[in-house]
Amino acid sequence: MQLTEKQIRNLKTESPIRVGRQLKRLRKSRNLTQVELGALVLMDRQYIYKLESGKVAPSISTLAILVTAMDCELRDLFQLDSH
Repeated sequence: MQLTEKQIRNLKTESPIRVGRQLKRLRKSRNLTQVELGALVLMDRQYIYKLESGKVAPSISTLAILVTAMDCELRDLFQLDSH
């Protein structure tokens, strides 16, 4: 399927937001604060906030580190959310 430039721009904008929402949902489901998750993975709380809010697009290795610390799978970050 050929993607339009608009579709590509939308994916680049929306994907980090959707992954961030899922990251936040997973973190909260494990009763972790941003500070606690950051401490588990040696990342700053502000960086966790930026990931969760979609302000930065994480690398696949960063995502792998985060889900490993929360004892879940990468695919869990890509589940459709209700928003």
